[in-house]
Amino acid sequence: MGDFSRIGAMRCRNLLRCAVAALATTWIVAAPGCAPARPENVENICAIFEEKSSWYKAAKKSEERWGTPTPVQMAIIRQESSFNFDARPPRTKLLGFVPWTRPSDAYGYAQALDSTWDWYRKDTGPRSADRDDFADAIDFVGWYTNKSRAVAGI
Repeated sequence: MGDFSRIGAMRCRNLLRCAVAALATTWIVAAPGCAPARPENVENICAIFEEKSSWYKAAKKSEERWGTPTPVQMAIIRQESSFNFDARPPRTKLLGFVPWTRPSDAYGYAQALDSTWDWYRKDTGPRSADRDDFADAIDFVGWYTNKSRAVAGI
């Protein structure tokens, strides 16, 4: 009886390993397809909005909420990330060639720092806002420019 239970346990472990391998393979293959594509022509705001109509709606909503013109917000995002949803600062090099740390924790379309993003979420309410979501990022840019104008007179 003991031999049969060991054989059953081995089969179960092998089946579990196969299932985990299948799930990991599926995720690796499917995940890149879920990432938002960068606009084809990042230099033309009209082409961007033709390609991504939801971005236009989000930009106009941010402009109405914060008063920062859409072209200004789009120019900031273009400069910060070139519309790359998961942009990060390049890593520094250790000994001139080993990838090392990043100079900051900036991330996403707007290259918002963790601390500034937390301030934005506390100030505006959407605790679930993500730096790699365009609608959230452009709202952040509107909020940030509005804060900059109010605090520093910019």
